Amino acid sequence: MAKKYGNLLVVYHALLGALTKYYKHKMKNMNTTLEIPEGSKASIQGKVIDGKNYLVVEVEQEPEWTKFKRGDVLVKPAVCKRDEIFVIFEEYMVDSNHTYFNCIFNNANDGETYWVSELFRKATDAEKARFFKWLEKEKGLEWDGEKLVEVLKEGDLAMFWDVNPRDAFIDIYKGFRDGCYVSHRDAYWDNALKWDGTKEQYEKVLRGEL
Repeated sequence: MAKKYGNLLVVYHALLGALTKYYKHKMKNMNTTLEIPEGSKASIQGKVIDGKNYLVVEVEQEPEWTKFKRGDVLVKPAVCKRDEIFVIFEEYMVDSNHTYFNCIFNNANDGETYWVSELFRKATDAEKARFFKWLEKEKGLEWDGEKLVEVLKEGDLAMFWDVNPRDAFIDIYKGFRDGCYVSHRDAYWDNALKWDGTKEQYEKVLRGEL
C-alpha cells in the first residue's frame, strides 16, 4: 500500500493573486498547472486557512521499494559498510503486493527468496561500482545487464560469436580491446563467454540460451 507523505501545501503567488481576483471580481474561469512528482497521485481542494483561501494539493506518492526492476542493484544500508547487503533484483514475489522479492544474487550468501522490499533502496553509482568490484574480485563474476557471467582472463578457453550465437566457436581468450573480445588469433568479437568444458554449455550458447 502506498505511503502518504503528508499534505504538501503548494502556494504560488501568481495563483493566490488569481484567487484574490476571483473572489473580488467573481471570475468565471481560471486555469493553472501544477507539477507533481512522477508516479504520484494528487487531489486538489480549496481550503480556508487563517481566514485566507488556499488551494491544497494532497500528494500520495508510491515509495521507491514498489518500483524495483529486474537487474536493479539494491542495497540494505548499515552503519558499517562491511555489514551492507547488496542484491541484484529479479522480481516481486507473487501475491506479496511488492512486500517481498526474489533476487538473482546477494553478497550475504543467503537464499534468493523472501527479501523484504522496504528494507532496500537502489544503490548509488558509487555503491554499484564498489559492489561490482567486489563481485569480480571475490566471486570472479560480472553482471552483463542480463545475467551473471564469469570474468574472462587471458588464457581462458571461451566461446566467441558476433550477432548469431549459432556461429559460436571455442578459442583462447586474449583480452578486451576497443569494446570487443579478442581471441588469440587477434580476431575481434562482440560476445564471449568462458567455456566450462562441457558440451551442454556449448549447446546452450548455440541455442541462444546463454
